[in-house]
Amino acid sequence: MRSLGSVMVHVIDVIDVIDVKWRNVRMRRFIKRSCLVSISLASAYFLTGCGDIATQSTDHYTITFLNRNTVQQANQKADFQFQIQGKGSISAPDSVVLDFDNVEMDHGKNEVTAKSIGHGKYDGATKLPMGGKWAVTVHIGKESAQFPFQAEGNMANPAGGDEK
Repeated sequence: MRSLGSVMVHVIDVIDVIDVKWRNVRMRRFIKRSCLVSISLASAYFLTGCGDIATQSTDHYTITFLNRNTVQQANQKADFQFQIQGKGSISAPDSVVLDFDNVEMDHGKNEVTAKSIGHGKYDGATKLPMGGKWAVTVHIGKESAQFPFQAEGNMANPAGGDEK
């Protein structure tokens, strides 16, 4: 596997080969700088773990979405588990409210109170009316953190059954 430095050198070598055809010095410098900045930003993003949305911090808590990789099914009971740890001398909260929002359309209010299952873990369940991109916001008092997730399935039929 190539190191980041060798990839950057390779990109610069490719740009130097292209230089033969391009005589505009400003354009060459712009392309080189753009590539270097892009590679640097991408490496910083992945090295610092910013791509991990499973854990988020608020002022007083660290919240981990334990089953974020589970694809939930629409029109069925969907379980959500979170681990919540207080920072410093702050203990786990007494109550946690989960607020579910469809990212693509408004489905009104869909809030549930998650139950403590011990050791800072909480479980909440709801029935999502349709598949698609969703987000669950974990509310602990005035603090909150939002986690995206995916649900599959068809929209619920208001008459009772599921649409096919």
